[in-house]
Amino acid sequence: MELTDILKKYFGYEKFRPGQQEIIEAIIKGNNVLAILPTGAGKSICYQIPALICNSFAVIISPLIALMKDQVDSLNHICRNAGESQSIAAFINSTLDYRESEKVLNEISLNKTKLLYLSPEKLTNQSFIEKIKSLNPEYLFVDEAHCVSQWGHNFRPSYRKIKDFAQFCSINKVSAFTATATPEVRKDIIEQLNLKEPKIFVTGFERANISINVIKTNNKKEKCVEILSREKKPAIIYTATRRNTEELTEYLVMNKINAAFYHAGVNSQLRKIIQDDFISGRLKVIVATNAFGMGIDKSDIRTIIHYNMPGSIENYYQEIGRAGRDNLESKVYLLYNNFDRAIQEFLILNSHPTFELVSRTYNLLNDYAKIALGNISDKEIPIDENLTSFLESKGINKNLLPSILNVLTNSEYISIKDEYYKAHYIKFACEENQLKNYLRKSLSNNLKEIIIYLLRKYGNRLFISMQQINIEKISSELGIPKVELIESFDALSNSGIIELEKPSIFPTIKFLKTRVKIDNLLLDLEQVNSLLNNAKEKLNKMIEFVHSNECRFKFIIDYFGEEAKNFECRKCDNCTGSTPLSTTKNQYLKEIILDTILEVDNEINSKTLINILRGDKSSNNFSVVSSFGSCRLFSEQELLFCLNELIDQKKIINKNGLLTAPEKNTDEKEIEQENSHDYEADLELYNKLRTIRQEASDKFSQPPYMICSDEILREIVRVRPKNPSELMSIKNFTLRMFNKVGENFLSAIKEFIEKEKVNQKFIDKDIPQNIKQIYELINKKYLLEDICKLVKLPEAVVSMQIESIIELFPETNIKSLIKKDELDLIQKNILGGLTDLKELKKSLPSNISYGKIRIVLAKNKYS
Repeated sequence: MELTDILKKYFGYEKFRPGQQEIIEAIIKGNNVLAILPTGAGKSICYQIPALICNSFAVIISPLIALMKDQVDSLNHICRNAGESQSIAAFINSTLDYRESEKVLNEISLNKTKLLYLSPEKLTNQSFIEKIKSLNPEYLFVDEAHCVSQWGHNFRPSYRKIKDFAQFCSINKVSAFTATATPEVRKDIIEQLNLKEPKIFVTGFERANISINVIKTNNKKEKCVEILSREKKPAIIYTATRRNTEELTEYLVMNKINAAFYHAGVNSQLRKIIQDDFISGRLKVIVATNAFGMGIDKSDIRTIIHYNMPGSIENYYQEIGRAGRDNLESKVYLLYNNFDRAIQEFLILNSHPTFELVSRTYNLLNDYAKIALGNISDKEIPIDENLTSFLESKGINKNLLPSILNVLTNSEYISIKDEYYKAHYIKFACEENQLKNYLRKSLSNNLKEIIIYLLRKYGNRLFISMQQINIEKISSELGIPKVELIESFDALSNSGIIELEKPSIFPTIKFLKTRVKIDNLLLDLEQVNSLLNNAKEKLNKMIEFVHSNECRFKFIIDYFGEEAKNFECRKCDNCTGSTPLSTTKNQYLKEIILDTILEVDNEINSKTLINILRGDKSSNNFSVVSSFGSCRLFSEQELLFCLNELIDQKKIINKNGLLTAPEKNTDEKEIEQENSHDYEADLELYNKLRTIRQEASDKFSQPPYMICSDEILREIVRVRPKNPSELMSIKNFTLRMFNKVGENFLSAIKEFIEKEKVNQKFIDKDIPQNIKQIYELINKKYLLEDICKLVKLPEAVVSMQIESIIELFPETNIKSLIKKDELDLIQKNILGGLTDLKELKKSLPSNISYGKIRIVLAKNKYS
């Protein structure tokens, strides 16, 4: 049967898309293939067809558990429609139990299943991969292959197991697929997957039905409403943070746009409902972090908006690729302001370990293994949930752990043992005479045979130290099935004949050197710094894309290394020469100029302002200003033109060559003059009220001054009303204002006054800062044991400090400190007449500590 016949029979297409047939033919010929095909270009067909017609079966590695089931269901449905009587695709991941997984493997052994989808995490299970090996897979296909590269945008350490898996299972026909890979990442994929002389295909990055637009604005919420009111739906809006998804969704709903937010913090059941509503068309707009959309089978997405700029061209292209998969006209918008760069720089710095973080983790690992300074341990630590929980309690993010361990490995302080390289270790736990007696009395021929084999193979060494044994080899040479062999070793261990160490199901850490002080650590941070610089370069390239005047798609095609000479998409904002939705470059520059003058909080001349915006080194004392260097790609003339327009419009005051903003002269500076006695406190409250006013402004779609003027705000700060009547008595404060912000104002003032009282008490009593920290943690409703971990003090010390807090603040609520059943039991015994600490301890279960009893006694004493 010809390939086109297979394509038509199973997938219903008359012809292949560009590049597909060449890729399939190369795979069938036995070549290793690396295919870079953009989202929506049909890369799955490239490995599904070879798998369908192969003699054995194919393993497909995919990181997306949700996508696996969709692909398997879809493929089985296609095959049933094509006349197949059975399912030909299956998946095994963490959602299946042992029985279900065994059923899938049995179907493969009967040659009923041709495609097996696996999550990369399954490759760490030794017994599982041995079963796969015994089934003789013909192909190994790696989807989302960029995940194997540290230079890629979604690196996953588990992907590094794939090469070992292929070698272990003797799979030579290995191919990799990705939608986003620069030449540098391609090279790394080839190396990490050990692809031999691969055929490389790069095609299809231009999407003729998508028009790209970049809008520079500080009014992003309003722009989203404007875009959604004009453009077709369904639409996805991508944000950088969970908080942004929720705030933007609330704003859209207030503006009568039916939208829902989607991020990892939403419970799984609700996420599924939202996803189903969006796919079915019941929901037209979804606001999401970038996790949404990976593997979502929805072809008619008409509009995609990036509320925040992504950190790389790879991420951006992958996300816009979810638009218009049905090849109909679709539009994508990127909303940009200077804070986008700051967000991405923050994310970059927090995803790469520093020297301090690596050295702190080194100490914690040694503490965990109970290794003293100058000592070393032969004991290996499993990288399991116990270890990651311990490190997280000490402030080490588990997402950074692989990078940290990599630094310690490269610096030769530790080695990581994967299950592929682990083995069983044994040592005789008895004397030679005892072993002879055991052999004479043993009724099991298997056990006798194993002991004799070990004595011949290892001799007296087994009585002296632990020896590594090869289970596979012993099983083969003795003809004893592996499962029975392991059971026999367990029996010998339980009988006290041998000491047995089994390989952990987790990778383990082995210490290679004696523990040293942090000051003496010699860390190899070269790779970390390279990755950090690489991430910064990707961000710079993304910013270059935002400010570029060339065809947007040409920029992307060039970036991914596809031939793009004289290319023009003729659809993007740069090609058409139109600025989308009447947003101008000058408007963007004016917003930055105004924000900069407000942030500087001092009079400056125009030359200094321009130097700040262009990042001039002569103005390095202003480098902390958030807009520093944000306009380096704009000329001095462009900036001066916008500045002069703002002066003409009286939005900036030019007094004897010094620039200030009117808002600055009429609010915060006046507060400073009127309330110099406690300026900092008043300014803090003033800013809280301004935040509430801005939220109301967004909610009611009115300018802030119509909600409540600055003059009235300053008077509220001065008076600090405690109830509605006091607030309403302030000059010019109306019922209309009260209905919009009154209750929120009073709540903020009350909270602020209470906070001031607490702070003053701490100052008057000269209470140490660490006790104030504990007080704040109590108010945040942390458990006692969690507070101890956070402040790194024993419970006995923390409980005595809480006693002092209760004495100072008798109203302190202790209900969140101690679990309800324990608190009720302590109170019951106290009400029963026991008030002595030791007597109470004796009367209570052992899990109720002295610290908890001390806290409850203090609460009863001072309340």
